[in-house]
Amino acid sequence: MKYSFLLWLLAGWGLSATAQQASIQNQLTAMHKIAADGLQDSATASKAAIRLLAQLDPDNALLATQGNDSIINSYLDGFFEMRHLAGVATHFDNGSNMRLKYVLYNVQSDRVRWAYYQRVAAGRTTLNDDYSILKEVKADLAFVVPARQRMKYDSLFSIWYNVRQGEPAPAFTLYNNQEGRLVTNAPGEKMWVIQTYAPSDTASMRIYQDFCALAQRFANDTNFIFIGVNLQPGTAPATMLPQYHLLPKDIPAFRRLYAIHGNSRGMIIRNGYFQMATIPDAPENMLVLLLHYSANMHYPDNEHRETSISVE
Repeated sequence: MKYSFLLWLLAGWGLSATAQQASIQNQLTAMHKIAADGLQDSATASKAAIRLLAQLDPDNALLATQGNDSIINSYLDGFFEMRHLAGVATHFDNGSNMRLKYVLYNVQSDRVRWAYYQRVAAGRTTLNDDYSILKEVKADLAFVVPARQRMKYDSLFSIWYNVRQGEPAPAFTLYNNQEGRLVTNAPGEKMWVIQTYAPSDTASMRIYQDFCALAQRFANDTNFIFIGVNLQPGTAPATMLPQYHLLPKDIPAFRRLYAIHGNSRGMIIRNGYFQMATIPDAPENMLVLLLHYSANMHYPDNEHRETSISVE
């Protein structure tokens, strides 16, 4: 009877936003309670976790809302803790690989998949490791998911692939306040160092200020062109850097195809290819060395034959 009240809370899922919120919070409360009690009585907690797993609702509409990363992460952490306590056998490994696979396989909402996928893509993790996870997932899906359903997973894999070093930059036209245009996949040997931001986002503006300071270090180096890209409609703040923006209708696709979650992403594009898909969060002196190093690396090895960054 110890967990009967918590399990009762999980019965029946409401349709209103309030009910959806309560449903997820009740599930999280039950998970936290069982996990905490598991430190004292693992046998009882194990039985409770087994009962709870069958009642969890990973497709609750609250989890299908973009921007609920903290709830999604708490939910996934609780889910895996319940599996650990329940001792549920799985051929998947533990940790982040298993978390990502759970989202791709079992969460029914595409919006949840995109939210989690974008968070991983924009994170500070080792890209090659994450890429190998998705590659393995795609291979697994070939055996367990019908081809028609597999198309949406292939699109995740494809977009991830497009934001990797050495891959083509998706084509978008950026505009400045003088009606000048910059095409993100245009040819040329200049290193376009790009930082996105949003004026209303204090955190992204702090990152952007650091980016401006980095640009000042390269003020006399004509190989690099630093620009800021405003991800919000409206006037950009006055800075030393050239400012660009997208048409409002293009912003969602730009965020998705460039795997931007939040408002800050730094990248380097040359000749229409990512020379650096994500500028790391590192001290300025280290970034200076990294950018100089990147200037000597040319991706891809073969000549780029498509239309690519041009300014009009």
